Amino acid sequence: MKNLLIAMLTLITAAAFGQEKLIKTAESNLKKGKLDKAKIAIDTAIVNPETENLYSTWFLKAQVYAEIAASEKYKTLAEDAEMTALAAYNKARELDSTQVDFTIMRDNRFIQVLANDFYNRGAGFYGKKDFKNAGDAFAESIDLYRTIGVVDTGTLFNTGLCYELAGELEKAKPFYEELYTYNYKQSSIYGSLATIYRTEKDDAKAVAVAEEGYKKYPDDYNAMLNASNINILSGHTERAQQILNGALEKWGDNEQVLFSIGIANEQANNIEEAIKFYQKAIDKSPKYYDANLNMGAIYVNRAIETQKTASNLPLNESAKYDEMMTAASQDFTKAIPYLEVAIEVRPDNINAMTILRDIYVHNKQMDKAEELTKKIDAAKK
Repeated sequence: MKNLLIAMLTLITAAAFGQEKLIKTAESNLKKGKLDKAKIAIDTAIVNPETENLYSTWFLKAQVYAEIAASEKYKTLAEDAEMTALAAYNKARELDSTQVDFTIMRDNRFIQVLANDFYNRGAGFYGKKDFKNAGDAFAESIDLYRTIGVVDTGTLFNTGLCYELAGELEKAKPFYEELYTYNYKQSSIYGSLATIYRTEKDDAKAVAVAEEGYKKYPDDYNAMLNASNINILSGHTERAQQILNGALEKWGDNEQVLFSIGIANEQANNIEEAIKFYQKAIDKSPKYYDANLNMGAIYVNRAIETQKTASNLPLNESAKYDEMMTAASQDFTKAIPYLEVAIEVRPDNINAMTILRDIYVHNKQMDKAEELTKKIDAAKK
């Protein structure tokens, strides 16, 4: 019996020693940069009952995998190594956050490496135009850096931008707002915040931040355009026109400025002025989609309103009726070339195609109407 107990103790001691040796092997190879050997050792230790519940084992795994993700030589050892490192780091904190924090306080290299891993992950997704995952990765990088008291404003901007491009404005908002408090030198954050506040139906806040951006960056074309557009959308057409009139002196040959002046006039119901500036924008850029679409819409809407007014005339005003219906037909015809350009540029605009098809029918241009019907049917599939 005594010999049996000695034998069992010897086995237990040997097993414990074996696991301790694996940990030391992983640590040693990590320090030497031999990440393949470090990975083998830590992967074995992490599944052993003797070490699987130790914070130090999980933290070591996090360190190894963070270095693998950062290494050109070894990164093929594990797919998404930075995700494995993050999961291991969170597990280590779950087991003993105090010890993990103390370890990082003495040496924060791990956090810097892993934060940079996630920054690179975000950059990779951004290159693939996967903006949602790019934003998530950049956000993780920010959170990691915060644990060591570091705030990277460039990454804050990247995160907000990616979420904005992904259409997740609610997620973009806190990053832009934080940059705003730092007085970050980037005019676009004012435009982005203004857009976000507009979606939240807070027009007062949207106008205020857009105007602030324009005041800080008076020579920035986008800041000007944003301030004018936000004012237009918020119903402040007089202020928008004031901004745009000033812009004419600086960027008068720019089709976007001309187009925006057209919008401001249309919002103010100055239709002839709107037509004039839309046409100027089109003269500068004949394939300008928005300007062509708006011009077509103006003529179509005016024709429809004229038809409605004519239909309500008393029966004894037949001459007036004929005159108005002729004017409506002329406006429908004027819309044709603009709508044709619009659907040439955006052949997926079924609504514009349908309106143009109906105008062709109205004008008895049946061949063109039939051809457009086929395109409409194809676009719906």
